[in-house]
Amino acid sequence: MVTYTHFGKQPDVLKHLVLCDVLQIEKPQIYVETNSACAIYTMTHTPEQEYGIYHFLNEANTDATLQNSLYYQLENESMANGNYLGSPALAMKVLNNDAKGCLFFDLEKRQALRTMRVQN
Repeated sequence: MVTYTHFGKQPDVLKHLVLCDVLQIEKPQIYVETNSACAIYTMTHTPEQEYGIYHFLNEANTDATLQNSLYYQLENESMANGNYLGSPALAMKVLNNDAKGCLFFDLEKRQALRTMRVQN
């Protein structure tokens, strides 16, 4: 199976921005995610990432609404260390200890095992 290459691209950023806002409001007791992939990625500076997460972080510096978003705060901190948070890590950080449990599913066994290690 091909390793995920979508991380940090524009659609991924939009999905994560919305995810963080929804989880902050809804606070589910159990969070279930299919196609979860990795919790944390090491950035590679592809052109798509430049137009995705790097563009978002730069633009957020000039927009108070984006800068005050939980997604910006979480990714900005992580990106300072060269890492990009995938949806499993974002969900766990947003929900903190408010959820009774999180279930992450992925087709690629290796990705699911990495996510489980981050969660524990």
